[in-house]
Amino acid sequence: GKYVLDTGKLLLTQGSYYIGVNVVNAKKEAGADYSIALKDSSTFFPAANNSNDTWQDARDLQAAQSKGADCEGWVGYGDAADYFKLEASYGKLYFGLDDITRDACERRELKLTCLNDKGQAVAATLEGATFSTVREVADGIYYLGVSCTNVKKYDTSYRIMYLA
Repeated sequence: GKYVLDTGKLLLTQGSYYIGVNVVNAKKEAGADYSIALKDSSTFFPAANNSNDTWQDARDLQAAQSKGADCEGWVGYGDAADYFKLEASYGKLYFGLDDITRDACERRELKLTCLNDKGQAVAATLEGATFSTVREVADGIYYLGVSCTNVKKYDTSYRIMYLA
């Protein structure tokens, strides 16, 4: 007969894994041929960029200073969050989201945050394809956070443009 073993939504970290196949009763069974294959629906996550997983990690990164700078990447299993360092002038911070990012935020698969240089939350809101601070911010360093709301269920690429 043909048997299929489905492990369900098993998430594995990078590394080597072994599958064992044994005859149930070697004295009665003459032997069996078998093959092992992955289903077409198997998902392989991209290599994680773990250099900016916290706002403290992002402190050592180059700050995006110019209008139009992209903040892009991927979050999901193995890379739950990314932070980007921004140098801002007085005024509101505005970020434009591409369609994939906007849709993931609307489905609550992604969460966006804004932090000041001390790691404190800066009030911000998402309206359509624009994420912005509620009030003006002072000159200084800020961090844009992009996080996956449930790494066992969601993963997505994102692209966010620093508008001002």
